[in-house]
Amino acid sequence: MAFRRSYRKFRSRFSGGTSKVKKQLSRAKRYASNNKKKAATMTTIVMALGAYVAYDKFIKK
Repeated sequence: MAFRRSYRKFRSRFSGGTSKVKKQLSRAKRYASNNKKKAATMTTIVMALGAYVAYDKFIKK
């Protein structure tokens, strides 16, 4: 459940992200729903992805 909540927060923050990132996110979501035990790992990955996108969009300029 925590995964889904963080995922939604992430999506709303980066709704204008690139299609590549969106694809990775949807893949991560599908993977997590199939493997509940690995959902925590997926959350970590999505958070890392979010940090990367934030860096890419706002800081790197």
